[in-house]
This record gives sequence, structure tokens and C-alpha cells, in this order.
Amino acid sequence: MGNQQSTFASCTYRGVDGCDLGQTATLGKQALPCGVVAMAWLVTATLKKWLVCLPVRKDAAVIVARCATSEMADVAGERLKAGVAVTLPDDLDRRIPLYAQIERKAARKTHRGIWASTFQMPWLHRKFSPANP
Repeated sequence: MGNQQSTFASCTYRGVDGCDLGQTATLGKQALPCGVVAMAWLVTATLKKWLVCLPVRKDAAVIVARCATSEMADVAGERLKAGVAVTLPDDLDRRIPLYAQIERKAARKTHRGIWASTFQMPWLHRKFSPANP
């Protein structure tokens, strides 16, 4: 049997969002490339690991999925714990109560990841900033 590979134009982790690749936060008086940090975390967490994503919702532009690796039952939840993602605002099927609790206890309270900095929520950054690379 040959290699099986799936390619999506865009895939989003259900219930969470992260800094865009070109987005920065401010840590003290320094710019923090929060998008690069989030991407590096995701690559490290998934590189050379079994990864499966179960689509939850699809439309023409994006697939919203719940993903797991051979080492993580819930990649989105782990992103929240590490402080490299935020929960999505209340809307349709976007808010997941457990994720809000994880974010509050594991990241915000301990000032982990982007919560140690000043940053713009990713959806606001996309809305008010020029297109990212």
C-alpha cells in the first residue's frame, strides 16, 4: 500500500486560535514573535509523530478539526496549556468550556507563553492588520 497523505488548504484546531506567523506581542520593551513561537511549538509537537485530525466542520475555505498525536490526546488543549493558543470567543460551535478552564488555570494564571506578554487576540490582529506573509 502506498503512502496516504491528506492535504487541506486550511485546517483550524477546534476551539482555539493562535498568533499568526507574522504577529508579535510585547514582552517588557521587546517585541516577541508570538506567531513564530506558536509555529515552532506546533512543529515540535507534531514532527515525526503520528497525527490524526477528525474534521468537526467543513466549509469552502477551512476545515475545523480535533487533532491528536501519538503522544497527545488533544493537541489544541496542549497548545492552551503551553500558552501558545487562546480560546475562541463565544460563537456557534467555537467556545469549548473545558478549553476556557485550561486556558485560565494552566496558562493565564501562571503567565505562561503569550500570557506573559501584551498581545492582540489573533482574530482582532487579522481584522485590523495588513495581510500576514
